[in-house]
Amino acid sequence: MTETYRADLVSPVTSQTPLAMDTPMVVIKALANIYPLMVIVDNVLSTLQWRTADSQLVCVHLLMFCLSLRFLLSPHTIALSSLTSASFILDYTGLMSTVFIGCSVSYYIYTVLEQTRFAEPPTVDDIVLLLQSIQNKLDTSRRNMLRVVKITTIRELVQWVTLATLFQLMVFKLHLFSAVHDSRDYVITCVAIAGLYHSQSFQGLLKLVWRVRVVRSVCVWWSGKQRALYSGRSVSAAQWFAEMEAQSRYITVKLIVDDVEELTKINVLRRKLVELYDEKSSDDNSATSALDSPTISFNIMEVKIHQHQRKWNGRDWEEELLSYERPQYTVTSTHNTHNQCESPNVFDKALPERWVSLDHTWYKSAWHYSSTDWNYIGKCDTPECFTRSRVWHKRIFQRSNDA
Repeated sequence: MTETYRADLVSPVTSQTPLAMDTPMVVIKALANIYPLMVIVDNVLSTLQWRTADSQLVCVHLLMFCLSLRFLLSPHTIALSSLTSASFILDYTGLMSTVFIGCSVSYYIYTVLEQTRFAEPPTVDDIVLLLQSIQNKLDTSRRNMLRVVKITTIRELVQWVTLATLFQLMVFKLHLFSAVHDSRDYVITCVAIAGLYHSQSFQGLLKLVWRVRVVRSVCVWWSGKQRALYSGRSVSAAQWFAEMEAQSRYITVKLIVDDVEELTKINVLRRKLVELYDEKSSDDNSATSALDSPTISFNIMEVKIHQHQRKWNGRDWEEELLSYERPQYTVTSTHNTHNQCESPNVFDKALPERWVSLDHTWYKSAWHYSSTDWNYIGKCDTPECFTRSRVWHKRIFQRSNDA
């Protein structure tokens, strides 16, 4: 499954001592001179990413910034006849917000400069820790932006241009969004959404929306991240056997004829063929030792069917899977692609003519548990496991025509 478009709020924890030891003293001195600027940048990034302890204050700051932006983008001249009480209140609160934000920013910058000027100089650890904090937050913003607006192919460029055009038509021509009347409202709405993106409420909403399967399918189609390993082609059991036989996807072994009557017993024949298959006795050494003995050639084909399951919330493991990820049963065909196939029981009933089961039953491997994105975790079921796969394999054989 594709990756979820959500903010990465967990900063990686790494050792700070090697970074402090490897930083040249010239760089340390330069960073010490701009230490107040680094403090301001770090606090601004913390506010933008909602990493402060007081999230309500961040919400108030965002509201005041939107009101201030509305006031600054308003026309310079307003007709008194068109002035309403609502617009007057919004303009007044916008003016007060602009003044308050300007005074607050000026006071904050002045306070930081004064405190760092008269306080003790920062240590090397203080500088390195602050620098790494800024780096982690900038990396978080960069990753989140690249997840959404990364354009690497012509297909992605055409998609984004088409989406932007349709969105502009819906906003300004069709007026589907009643709250957006002009470009000023459009800019304020975009700023508000960008500011709320890292908040816990917005992230919770994204998780709820991501549970809708239609949304997942659209996102996977949009990103073009369908798994190339799993094609949308469906093959029947008879079709798969015909393809494998036409491509000679089997192993030919030579069985030494010691006792013809013993070979007429199916159990004895199966046991000898299994030994040849496991030991790969068709190599040069075995062929030399059996040069003067009569032999019979057999073709042995191994059938491997991959079974996939998903664990749904509040339910046990089920065969119901998302439409875009992979089918319940897949079989390897040409070019090492996994195609949708039928169940192993159907393969048993669809054996080609002259082919006989070498194994009495299907052998099933242990379950391999993975995350919701099918990233392998281990062979034990844990709370973070939401998908699993295993392999059914069985061997069939026939008398070779070259015998």
